[in-house]
Amino acid sequence: MKMFFYGTLKQDCSRSVADRLLRGEKLIGKVNTSSKYRLFTNGAFPGMIEDEKGVAVPGELWEVSEQAVPRLDAYEGHPHLFKRGPVEIDGHSDVQTYFWCGSTEGRREIPNWV
Repeated sequence: MKMFFYGTLKQDCSRSVADRLLRGEKLIGKVNTSSKYRLFTNGAFPGMIEDEKGVAVPGELWEVSEQAVPRLDAYEGHPHLFKRGPVEIDGHSDVQTYFWCGSTEGRREIPNWV
């Protein structure tokens, strides 16, 4: 399964978490979403929402095994905190990501998560 990560699972973020959850999985490369999303800060982590008037969100595209998906779902709090769903990535098809399920009220919009 192809997965898009835009926050704490990116290589330049929390390596101990990503190393544990993505060990043995394959990084395809750096990509951008189509311009249909917005990224907000949630304190220690970002959250992405769908928005037809959105922007392209930068991140990483990974090929992950079926065995990795339950670990990633648990880490992301799927389906309550974040919900896994399809995301449009320029030049790629059948990609999933984790969307923020909470309110964006009072949250600061950010261009990317470093």
